[in-house]
Amino acid sequence: MNINVSELMPFLIPLIILQLLLMVSALTMIARQRRFKYLNRAAWIIIVVVFNIVGPVLYFVLERK
Repeated sequence: MNINVSELMPFLIPLIILQLLLMVSALTMIARQRRFKYLNRAAWIIIVVVFNIVGPVLYFVLERK
């Protein structure tokens, strides 16, 4: 099975943009927030950066006031 990358680009570009927007917005909110419910700032930064789409969503669900 031969997969051409140019065929996948229309699907990958929106996912990459979504991931970057989620990550940047979550990191911005983490930098501004003073208190955290569950974890500290360093742990949330690692989670958001390492776990691409799931990390920011977890942050928004668990830590959003």
